[in-house]
This record gives sequence, structure tokens and C-alpha cells, in this order.
Amino acid sequence: MIGPERVEKGAIFVDRKGHLYLAMSGKVMKYETSQDAMGVQVAGGETAGSDLNQLGSLINGLAVDDYGNLFISDTNNHRVIMWMKGATTGTVVAGVSGEAGSDALHLDRPAGIYLDSEHYALYVADQWNQRIQRFFLVGAMRGETVAGGNEKEISSSQLNQPINLVLDKEGNLYIADFGNGQITRWLRDDVRSGGKNNYDVTLEITDLGPNDAETYKIVVKNKAAEITASINLNISNEDDAAAAHVTENEAGKGAPSDATTPTKVKDPNASTPPEFLEKLKDAEGNEGKTITLECEVIETAKPAVEWFKDTKEISQGAKYTITRDGDKCILVINNTTPDDVDEYSITKRNKGGSRMCRCNVNVRLPRRFCLPLKYQYVLNYDKDESIVIKIPYIGSPLPNVMISKDGKDITKYKNVSIDVTDRAITLTI
Repeated sequence: MIGPERVEKGAIFVDRKGHLYLAMSGKVMKYETSQDAMGVQVAGGETAGSDLNQLGSLINGLAVDDYGNLFISDTNNHRVIMWMKGATTGTVVAGVSGEAGSDALHLDRPAGIYLDSEHYALYVADQWNQRIQRFFLVGAMRGETVAGGNEKEISSSQLNQPINLVLDKEGNLYIADFGNGQITRWLRDDVRSGGKNNYDVTLEITDLGPNDAETYKIVVKNKAAEITASINLNISNEDDAAAAHVTENEAGKGAPSDATTPTKVKDPNASTPPEFLEKLKDAEGNEGKTITLECEVIETAKPAVEWFKDTKEISQGAKYTITRDGDKCILVINNTTPDDVDEYSITKRNKGGSRMCRCNVNVRLPRRFCLPLKYQYVLNYDKDESIVIKIPYIGSPLPNVMISKDGKDITKYKNVSIDVTDRAITLTI
């Protein structure tokens, strides 16, 4: 039994072997058995602090992987730090030491954490940012918001000071929403898409003709429900607008008159919508570099220009540089990261109307491997047993993989298969 004099406010964790990890001010203790009353310090220094060989005074989350590596939610230092088994210093895997913030790099007083060992991903309750962040432990330390991230409020799509979380085997996320006094379940599909968002669905028909006149139906569905909506589209042909005129009075209908051709009267001073002479084109660039998008417009009146990433408007700043060069509109995406992969669009408006064009942006990532510790030692398998080796990987585009044994390529052997995804390379023998 651990005496009350040794227990402080902080996180606890029990690994698969039954070892107990207990967070205290500036350190983490490990207790091997229930009879181990003293324990051994496995992370932190002699005093609380913010250096890599120290931990802060408040630790609100702990997790341990299958290799004994310890993940620590160092709340007051706004970071999650990994302390490898037997190490004397830690490595920051989420957040920036000593800096609170709300972008993809930062955390603000992180609380509970959950380690998804299968996908090598770390989920963090970023409590003062009202969100849950997911960090893949291969590649750049940038989080993606998978739940919350909106103003704190009682709502199915919002959180208020989330303090702990757990992921079930189906991928559903359960969140202790402290500020709202409730446990919130985020379904797997919502976790993958970054929360319960509103979506714009757009159908664009080019070169409109009479055959396009029809009833259009849209069906939107997920596991919970299905909704539909219909739109009737009529096409008017002004060239065929000539029509016979029929008069009618008490004596009856008169004979149809000869068809007449209507005369259009156009205001010479009326504005016309802007037209694109050159539209946006799909673009691709390397991580950390710049990507430039540009288009050219024909305009009779100078239009207002709006740039969008997905449905969110882009503004001038350190991330984006927006310029005009004559009729050209230019957007430069600076210091590109995987978060910049998306659809981008530009909308131009004047008194005559508006026009939009779109393109897709992709960021190429350098290939990085993270070889799990167990593969650095000799592995033993029984005869006739299938061997599955999974190596976390990040990179874009997906690689061609060759695995050799004694210098010979074994990828074409009948009993060998290789599966390559954007997160891992799996070899099965």
C-alpha cells in the first residue's frame, strides 16, 4: 500500500503488467507490486521545473506504451513529454515548452491523454482550448482537432474544459467535459472528420444546356440517419422566346397573331460579372516550403476578392501572403505543413455578380520511419507462425517498398505481402 503521505494531486496509470505509475510534483513514481510501498522514480528531476530533465508541479495525464516508454501531460508547462524507459531526460511530443497557444503546434494546460498504440497516435485533452488534439508520433509535432475547438458551450459540437478522455476499440471517443458536467461521446466518423461540423455541398454544372433541365436530388447519410433534398432546374432559352399573342374578350378568343421577336434593351452602364481568363490550378510542394496559387481575371469593374481554405476565409498574415499584380490574384502559402492539404478557392464579386474557381493543394512530406524498440532486438517466432511487422511511417507520396533478406528482394515471394498506407508499412510473412 502507498501511504497517504506519498500521494499528491496528479494522474495515475496502470500498465498491462499491473505496474502502477503515480504523478507527483515534478516527478513520476513507478510501483512494481502492491507490496512496493516506496517505488522508484522513472521521470522528472529533483525539483519541479520546465527543462527537459524536469517536470512541472502539476501532471494531469499519464500513459505507458508496450515498451515501457512514459507519456506525461506536463500541464503547467503546456506540453506532453515522452520519457523513454531508463532515460534521464524527456522529449516533447506535443505542445511547446512553456508556451500556451491555440494553433496546431501549441497546447493550453493539457490534461488527460490517451495513447493509441495501434496507430501510434496520442490524444490530448487540451482543456483551455476547449478541444481534443490528436498527434501522430511520426513526423512533425502538429496536432489536429478531432473534437471541440469551438467556443465553450453546452452543445453536441462544443466542449468546455475537457479534462480526460478514452478511445474504445471501435474508435469512438469518450470525453470528460468538466465545464459542462457531462461525459460526451464523439463517434468514430466524427473523430476522423474533426468534430461535428457544418458542410457545404456544391454541384457545379458547366456549359448549361436544355438537357440539364431536370430534378436533382441530393442524399446525405451517415450511420445515424439519412436526409434528402430535391432541386428543380428549369432552363430558359431567350432565343426561342418569340411567341404568338392571343387576345380574348366576351365574344371569345381571337386568332393567334404572328409571332414577334422580343427586343432586348441593355443598360450600357450596367456592370458585368468578373470572368476568369486563367483559373486556379492544382498545386503541390515540399513541406516547409512555399506554394503559390494564382489566377487571372477579366474585369470591367474592380472586384472584391476573397480567398478560402475549404469553407474558411483566408486573411493576410504570417501564414498567407495575398497580393495583386494587374489582373492576376496571387496567394502564397508559407512554411507548408500537412495541415495545408485542402481545397482552396477564390471568389470575385462586383455589382454585376460573382464568380468562383477552385483547386487542390498537396504537401509532399519527407519519408520518416520510427522503428519500434522491439524490432531493434532479436525476435523469436514459432514454426509455421505468421510474422507481422508493422513500422510507423510518414511521407507523401506513398513509397515503393523493397524488403531484402541477405541482399535478396523478398517482396515477390508467394508467402510475403506488404501493405503500405500513409501511416505505416506492414510486412506479413
